[in-house]
Amino acid sequence: MQPSDLTDPQYIHDIKDDIITSSVPIASTREDCCELSIEDNLLDEEEVLDVRALNKLYHTDEFDQGKELNLHSKKKSIRVDLTYARSAGPIVEMSVRKLNWKCYKAPLISTNRLPCSIHWHGITHEEHIIPKGCYVSKFCGLGELCYKKNLAQTLSRMKELFPDEFSFHPNCWLLPEQYEEFYVHTQEHPKPNKFYIVKPHEGSQGEGIFIFSNPKDKVSLFANPSLVQEYISNPLLLEGTKFDIRLYVLLLSIDPLEVYVSRSGMVRFCTQDYHKPSIKNVHKSFMHLTNYSLNKRSDEYQYTDEPDTGSKRILTHVLEDMERLGYDTDLLWDKIDTVVVSTLQAMSPEIQTGVQAAIRRGELPSVDSCFQILGFDLLIDDKMNVFLLEVNSHPSLGIDFDELVPDKPGVTKCIISQVDIDIKLPVVSCALKLVRKRQKKGPGIPIETPYDSVYKRVSPDLMQEQLTLLEPIANMFRQFLKRDGVTIGSSAFRSFLRNYKLSPGLISTAEADLLFLKATRSYVSYETNTINFQQFYFVFYSLAKSSYKRDSKLENISLLIEHCMGNK
Repeated sequence: MQPSDLTDPQYIHDIKDDIITSSVPIASTREDCCELSIEDNLLDEEEVLDVRALNKLYHTDEFDQGKELNLHSKKKSIRVDLTYARSAGPIVEMSVRKLNWKCYKAPLISTNRLPCSIHWHGITHEEHIIPKGCYVSKFCGLGELCYKKNLAQTLSRMKELFPDEFSFHPNCWLLPEQYEEFYVHTQEHPKPNKFYIVKPHEGSQGEGIFIFSNPKDKVSLFANPSLVQEYISNPLLLEGTKFDIRLYVLLLSIDPLEVYVSRSGMVRFCTQDYHKPSIKNVHKSFMHLTNYSLNKRSDEYQYTDEPDTGSKRILTHVLEDMERLGYDTDLLWDKIDTVVVSTLQAMSPEIQTGVQAAIRRGELPSVDSCFQILGFDLLIDDKMNVFLLEVNSHPSLGIDFDELVPDKPGVTKCIISQVDIDIKLPVVSCALKLVRKRQKKGPGIPIETPYDSVYKRVSPDLMQEQLTLLEPIANMFRQFLKRDGVTIGSSAFRSFLRNYKLSPGLISTAEADLLFLKATRSYVSYETNTINFQQFYFVFYSLAKSSYKRDSKLENISLLIEHCMGNK
C-alpha cells in the first residue's frame, strides 16, 4: 500500500491492525522489546519500541535493501538509512515517503553498509562510521551533557555570571554533595509555603520525584544522587490544570551554531485541578507533575485524536486558546527562543569538543556531519515567565500508546496516536528538508527556511557576550586534549597550570590537585579520573573566584582569562 497521504485513516488503521495482530515473533512483554537505559535522557518517558510496528514498516518494498548508491549522481534518489532508527523508525519512514525520498535498511548482521544521504540513529552516532558527504542524526556526547545533574551544573554556572539571561533556570542543588549548601539556603531564606522538588539523577518516567518544604523531614532520602530545585508554585493554568510544553529544537550545526525552533510542539496536561502546594497535597502527582508516564495511569487521563482536547494537545491549538484569553503569544515565543539559544550556547563548547574528537577518531568526516532534534521541556508561570525543566537529547518520536483490552486484565494493545502523528510528522519531515538544504549549500552558507516549515531559525547573536567568555576557555582546554579524546588527566591539567603561569603563583600544587579531584566528582560521566570541558570550566571558575575575589563573578573570570592570554 502506497497512500499519497501517510496520515490517511485507512493507512493508520492498517498499521494498527498489524501492530495488534502481526504474526511476527515478538518479545513476551512490552518491556522485553524496549531498549532501556539507566539515564532518562537517553530514552524519553514516552519512548516505545514496538517490534511488530517496525517489522510492518521495514520489511516492505518501500525500503532499498541492497542497491548501489552513488551520492554524487545528479539523478540519485535521496535515501535515508533507518537501520538504527529504533522507535523513531515509523515517523521517520512516514516523513521520508512524504518527501518522496527513499528509505534504506541494512541487515543488522551486515558489515557492508551502503552510504546514504542521511543516517537516522536512535541513540548515538557511534553505531557505524559515517561516510563523507553524509549527515547523521546525533551529535557526539550530547546525551551525557543532557543528564539532569550535568545540565543543571552547566546552566547554574552561567546563571552566576549572567543572572538575568539565565533566570529561566530554577535555582537548584546537587545532592548529596551540595546538601549543606542547600540546607543553609533554606535557613537563610525562610519563606512560608516555600516548596522544593527532587528529581533522582537516574530516574525516568517521573519515578522517584517528590515535593517537600522542610529538608529536615527528608534527610534520609537525600543520600541518593539527585537534583533538588525550587518548585514553581504559580504555574499558568488552563482549564484549571497545570501543563508543560515539549518543544522540538533542531540543532543543525554546532560550528557555527545553527538552531531552529519548531512551532509544532506538544502540550501535556495534568489530570487533576491544580492547587498551590501544601503539606496535604504535595503527594498528589496527578496535580503537580506533568509527566506523561505518570498521568496516563490516572482514571482522568483523556486519550483523543482531537488536537485541542484531551491530556495531550497540539501546541498551536493551545496558543490559539491563550490568545483568545488575552495572552501575548508573540512575546512568549520571544522568551522561548531566548531560553533555547542561551541553553545551547552554554552547551556548545562541550559539543564542539565531542565532534572534533569523533572526527579525529575517524567516526565522522567533518564538523558539519551532524544534526539532532532535541526536546526542551518548558513551564510557564502566571506572569508568562518561561522556565526550562530539562533538555532531552532523545525525545520520544513514537506515535503509539498502550490501551487496555476490555475484559482481559493485564492485556494491552498498541494504538496509533493521531495527535502524535500531527505533531511529530512536520517536526521530522521539515527537519529532513533543512538538513538536505544544508547538505547542498555546505557549511556556514545561509539557507532559507521553506515557507511551509514549522521551524524558525533563532540567532545565537542574542548571547554574544556569553560566547566571548566561553571561547577562550574552551580553546585553552582543547590544547591539552589527547588526539582523539574529550577529557584531560591530572598531568595535562598540571601542564595547563604551568603553561599559563597559574602554578606556582595563583595556586599551589597541592591545592591544584585537590581542585582537580573535586572536579572529577562534579560531573556524571563514564570517565572518573579525567575532566571534560564542563569540569574544566568548574576548575577555571573556582580558580578565578579564589584568586581575584571581586564582587562581580564575571569580572573574576574575565581577569583570569586576561591573565592567561597574557602568559601564552
